[in-house]
Amino acid sequence: LFGLKDFFQALSIKISEELEQKLGDDFSLFIYSQTQGKRLGLVIKIITQEGLADLLSSQEKTMEEDFKNLFILSGKEGKALTPYFKNASATKGYQGPDFRYQTLSKDDLGICYSIFNDYFVFTSSWASMEEVLKRL
Repeated sequence: LFGLKDFFQALSIKISEELEQKLGDDFSLFIYSQTQGKRLGLVIKIITQEGLADLLSSQEKTMEEDFKNLFILSGKEGKALTPYFKNASATKGYQGPDFRYQTLSKDDLGICYSIFNDYFVFTSSWASMEEVLKRL
């Protein structure tokens, strides 16, 4: 067994110390199987929600690079299709809980994250984010 910090360290995933302090060390790692391939995700209990959304927003510019090893495991090659994040709620036809996302490839590979109740949810596809939010 290992904690979130150990997991991030093992994959050379970079997160700020400030973000690390807002998240618990216990997490659930999942693999979501979809038509386009297997997608990874994390659900982490939030310790302190104050300022978390702003902190995550400020780190969006570097998330692709910071989490690159996680996305390599999901088959990512090359640069992201879109260099910026959007709100899922602004996407025509989507009616679930809001989350932020950046599209990495046409094969539903992306950076998706949400603050949902007391949890920080991070997934590598839109479909996996929708499913985990339904289950939470």
